[in-house]
Amino acid sequence: MIAAQVAIALRNTNAVRALEDLARLKSEFVAIASHELRTPLSVVKGYARLLQTPGFAVDEIERQGYLDRLYDGCDRLSKLVDDLLDLARLDEGKIVLQTQDVRLAGILSRDGPMLGDRYGRTPALPRDDRVVRADEAALERILVNLLDNAFKYAEGDEPPELRWRRSPRPGRLRIEVHNRGDTFTEDELSRLFHRFGRLPRHTALPGTGLYSARTLVEQMGGEMGVEAGGGRVAFWFDLPATAPNGKH
Repeated sequence: MIAAQVAIALRNTNAVRALEDLARLKSEFVAIASHELRTPLSVVKGYARLLQTPGFAVDEIERQGYLDRLYDGCDRLSKLVDDLLDLARLDEGKIVLQTQDVRLAGILSRDGPMLGDRYGRTPALPRDDRVVRADEAALERILVNLLDNAFKYAEGDEPPELRWRRSPRPGRLRIEVHNRGDTFTEDELSRLFHRFGRLPRHTALPGTGLYSARTLVEQMGGEMGVEAGGGRVAFWFDLPATAPNGKH
């Protein structure tokens, strides 16, 4: 009887601590998200006000530079809002995925040039094509999220590299995004995919998109992870593979 009561008390204590930890992480997350929203908002507001100033005249090159900064600020806002909405929809079970055969080359033909325009250099992409069973919109979000993060946190001018190979798990394809940059400590690795996780060395919110990305991968029957060492970082995920002729 006493042992059972002690066990119940321990479980209750652990549950309370877990809720307290979640509340603390959520508060930290809201504070960081608020900061992240304010930064691009300030950029957009500042350049918009500058362009609205009566008598403000610049040549076409300067004007285009201001417009580019306005667009970049809006793009950052859009991505952060999308990540936050994804978190809410995933928690509420409102994202319904429709898996089908998806050619990776089709997605990359759209998003590779877009990322190249955004960062001034194009990610290194495989020459061959592969087909996986996935929800196309979800897969595109995952790939863009990983490549976007790789560009942001890469060191030097070397662009991120996308690779794929046979997964250790039979019947699956492993898709990897590599970049040169800071590797992670064991503590950081353990928190990378947390719902409200963040890295203390970065002010941005890589964990927001990573949590959503991993959840989407898992809902499509795959798994996601990261490998780091030797000045390089590789995020990877596995999905069911389909042969080019349509056989699973």
